[in-house]
Amino acid sequence: MNVTEFLRPENWRDEASGPRYVQLRRRIEEGIDSGLLAPDTPLPPELEIASVSELSLVTVRKSIQ
Repeated sequence: MNVTEFLRPENWRDEASGPRYVQLRRRIEEGIDSGLLAPDTPLPPELEIASVSELSLVTVRKSIQ
């Protein structure tokens, strides 16, 4: 699974609870813990994350602060 597939909402939203920015933050942390996202590798651009995850840019920015 690549990063784009990993961040698609159908792969994580049903099992998550709480505000969307917290859900996305947890998903990114899961990616780091699993090794899919290397800690020192940049994330995809915010616009790409927003598009793939079907979240607003504001929500994405809040989740990665």
